[in-house]
Amino acid sequence: MRRFRWVLLALAVAVVGAGSLVLRSPRLQDAIVARTAARRIGRDMSGLLAPDALRVLLCGTSSPIPSPRRAEACTAVFAGGRMWIVDTGPGSWRTLALRRIRGEAIGAVFYTHLHSDHIGELGEFNLQTWVAGRPGPLRVYGPDGVTELVHGFAEAYAAD
Repeated sequence: MRRFRWVLLALAVAVVGAGSLVLRSPRLQDAIVARTAARRIGRDMSGLLAPDALRVLLCGTSSPIPSPRRAEACTAVFAGGRMWIVDTGPGSWRTLALRRIRGEAIGAVFYTHLHSDHIGELGEFNLQTWVAGRPGPLRVYGPDGVTELVHGFAEAYAAD
């Protein structure tokens, strides 16, 4: 029985050692990254941005109390080949990014009111849609105070 344990241990060490050597191979690493990227990025979301499409995606439905599965207030409306965002609560950009929504398709952001659970992700929406190729400044509309809000986020993200 002792000999069996030693053989089993030696086999386990050999498998782990071989696995670590194989995973150090640049060719194998590239293949793993390519496969993972294709799986994560490869989903076709073009139907949402069709010129005649009218779709609504709830990209944030949580209250201000943190939720591990839901972002805070955000609704994406897909119409006329563009994406129109209503509120940008914390975590909402990640929700859209995980669904492979093209950031450059954003038309504008609209705010219902300026509570933190509705505005917290404005900086990420501005930055990420710009990186994705948004032509021109992000248009933001909302109640009194929205201009100061936009300037504040622009100042906070100025280093980016």
